[in-house]
Formats: sequence, C-alpha cells, structure tokens
Amino acid sequence: MPGAMLAMLWMLVMMMMMMVAALPQTDREFVTESVTINDTLYVCYNKTVRHVDARVTCFNIGGRVFQPQSKAIERMVAIACDFSHFWLGFRRQIHPYVFSPKRTVTTPTPTAGNPTQADDLDVDHDDNTDAVPYTNWQRGEPNNFGKQENCVSLRRTIDDCNVVYWDDVKCSGSNRQRFVCEI
Repeated sequence: MPGAMLAMLWMLVMMMMMMVAALPQTDREFVTESVTINDTLYVCYNKTVRHVDARVTCFNIGGRVFQPQSKAIERMVAIACDFSHFWLGFRRQIHPYVFSPKRTVTTPTPTAGNPTQADDLDVDHDDNTDAVPYTNWQRGEPNNFGKQENCVSLRRTIDDCNVVYWDDVKCSGSNRQRFVCEI
C-alpha cells in the first residue's frame, strides 16, 4: 500500500508541475513560487495588477484567486510566496460587511467608446449564501473606508512577517497588488 500511495503522490506532483509549465509564456515569467498543500496548487505571481486582472489570470489557468479556508493554509501560502501583501479572492457582496468568494467570472465585451472597466467584470452571485467561512480581519476591519473598499488584501506585519491579517481595500483605480492563484 505505501508504494501505491507514493506512486499516486508522484503523479500528483508531476501533474501540478505540468500545470505550471502550461501557463502562458507571458505569465510564466512572473511566477516566483508554487507550493502544493492538500492537493491544491498555489501559484505566486510577482506581478502587480488590479483585482479583476488577477481574477481573469487565475480563471484562464483553471483556478481562482487564493481564498484561504484556514489560518494554517493562509500562513503557509503567505510564507511560501513571501509577499508583503496580495489580493484574496473575496469581494464585498450586498451587505457592507459580508464578503463572498467569486464563483463564476463573466467577461463583458468592450465596445468602441466603452472599454471594459474593473467593476464590469462580475460574478453570477447575488446573495450571501456563500459568505466566507474563515476570516482573519485586522482589528477595525473591514471598515469600508470611503465606501469604496470592496476587495480583500492579505497583509503581513512589518515587525513579524509570520503574522498575517486581512484588510478591505479598493478593487480598482491605482490599487494594484501581487496575487496567488489556487488550482
């Protein structure tokens, strides 16, 4: 039995490596690290983009922007990627203090004089039934400062890089961050 388990583990590792190798050439240069935890591949992108661009990139490789399900996995991914902050795959839905995971990405078609905006890319989701099961908000967050903070960023503290917390931040405009895809 141990031999069969080892063979299955080896096949899983090889499949994950093939997934990273299959990334588009333009994106592959930004991958700084990848780590497999509990059969999920986490790919760290050292490229600062808008939240919507992170979602599209992850969607295009068959994944989604990282959505931590536990403190242990959140911490392992944060340490592996070694970013001071990066996007999480949650976005404010309806209620001002309820965030939900993204389920389906739909891409609008840009037309002349009407380019695609960050907030045009939305999800087929209009209720709070999929509220985030695990949260790790910094004290005082989410605060929706300026009524414009609809996305979530994971941040590491300056004095202890092993401490991570969440902050609600603006999704678009000049706010660009690194990101992690989970596949």
